[in-house]
Amino acid sequence: MENTIPTLEEFKELVKEKYLNPEWIVPEEEQLRYFDDEEAQQTMAQEYEEIVENFNEGRFDLDFFKEGEASRVAYLLFLMYE
Repeated sequence: MENTIPTLEEFKELVKEKYLNPEWIVPEEEQLRYFDDEEAQQTMAQEYEEIVENFNEGRFDLDFFKEGEASRVAYLLFLMYE
C-alpha cells in the first residue's frame, strides 16, 4: 500500500484505526459493532468510490487520500453513530 491507491479493504482498515477512539464514552466493542454494521460498511464503500474519483482527477495526493480522507470518513461514521 506504499505508493498505490489503497484497496477498499485497506481503506477500511485506515478508517478503523482513526475511528476507534479511546476517548469515546462508548466502549470499543460497541464502536466496532457499529463499524461492522451494514450502514457503516455501505457508507465507507460509497465514500471510497468518490475519494478514488477525486484522487484520479488530481484533487489531492496519496498521503491526503490515506490520512485526510480516512480521517474524514472516520469522523463521518462517528457523527452517524446513534
